Amino acid sequence: MQRQIDSFKPLIKSGIYTFIVFVIVFLLQNWTQFTEEFYPNFYRNFYPFYTKFFGWFPISIGDIFYSILILSLIWTIILGIRCFVLGQKWRVIRILSRFLFWLTTFYLLFHLLWGFNYYKPNISKQFLVEEYKVQELQLIANDLFAKAIEQRNLVKEDKKGVFDFHRKNFYQTIPKNLQTNANWDLTYTKLPQKNLKKYSIFSFAMRYFGVAGYYNPFTAEAQITRLLPDTSKPFSMAHEQAHQMGYATEYEANFIGFLTCVQSNNPELIYSGNYKALKYVLREIYPKDSTFVRQKLDSFSPGMQRDLAAEKAYDQKYSGVADKAFSAMNNAYLKANNQKEGVESYNRFVELLVGYYREKDF
Repeated sequence: MQRQIDSFKPLIKSGIYTFIVFVIVFLLQNWTQFTEEFYPNFYRNFYPFYTKFFGWFPISIGDIFYSILILSLIWTIILGIRCFVLGQKWRVIRILSRFLFWLTTFYLLFHLLWGFNYYKPNISKQFLVEEYKVQELQLIANDLFAKAIEQRNLVKEDKKGVFDFHRKNFYQTIPKNLQTNANWDLTYTKLPQKNLKKYSIFSFAMRYFGVAGYYNPFTAEAQITRLLPDTSKPFSMAHEQAHQMGYATEYEANFIGFLTCVQSNNPELIYSGNYKALKYVLREIYPKDSTFVRQKLDSFSPGMQRDLAAEKAYDQKYSGVADKAFSAMNNAYLKANNQKEGVESYNRFVELLVGYYREKDF
C-alpha cells in the first residue's frame, strides 16, 4: 500500500504545483490594480529590452524552440505508450508528472512574460464608440481609398505590376514612438527598434492554415509567413510588432499596426496600412450596402486591381480544410484569453478606426 502511495508522489506533487499556479494566475487576472497598473508598468520597461534579446538573430529561435517541444511531446507520448504496454506503471506516472510540471511552467511563463496583457484596459474604452451608421463607414472608406490610391502611385512594382515590398524597408522607416492624440492614453508607445520580423520556418504549414504571422511570447519574436502577398507584409509585420509591444488582443494589434504604418515616412507602409484598413471597412459595409462596396472595388486603380488579384490567387491556392480547422482552434484560444468574440475580435478594428476618425474630425 505504501509503495503504491510512494509511486504516485511525483504526480501528486505536480498536481499540487499546478493547482497553486492556476490559483495564483487566476487571482492576478482578477486583481484590477495588478492588471491596470503593476503589470503594464513592468512590461512598459521590459519589452524594449525583451524584444532585442532574440531579435538580432537572423533565424527564428522561437520556431526552433517550438520544434524541440513538438518532438519532445511526440517522444514522451511514444515512451509513455511503450511503458504502459510493458506494464511499467510507475514510469508512466513519472512521465505524466513531468509533463504536467512543464506544461504548468509554460503556462506560468506565458502569463508572466506577456499573457497578462490580455487583461489590461482595452483601447476601445478610450474612444467609447457608440453605434455607428453605414454612412459614417462610407466616409471613412472614401478617405482610406483616396490615400491608398495616392500612395500606390509611389511604390515599387514587380515584373507583373504587383506591389513589391522588402522586409528591410520596414525597420528603416518606422518611427521610434507612436504619435498620439492629446486625449489618448496608449499603454505602450515605444516601437521596437532594429528588431527583425522573421520568416517562420513553419511558413509552408502557416500558408495552408491561413496564418499571416504569429508572435512567440517566450522569445519575443514576431514571425511572418514566407510568400505572403506583399500588400499584407508591412501590415502583418506591424501587427505582430504590436503584439511584441504588449497589445494582446487582435483588434488592438490591428489598430496599433495601422498607426505604425500610416505614421511611417515610407509610402509602402502607408499604402499597406490604408489598403488593409480599407478592406476591413468594406467588409463591414458589405452586408448593409453591397452596391457601395462593389462600386468601390471597381474604382480601384489598375495597380490596386493587380494587388487585389494577387491576394485572391494566394487565398485560392492555400485555403481549405486546414484553414477552417485552424480558425476553429484560434477561435477557442482567443476566447480562453479574455477575447469573448473569438476570431470576430479581428473585426473590432473597425470600431477603433471609427473612434480614430471621430477624433480627427475629418
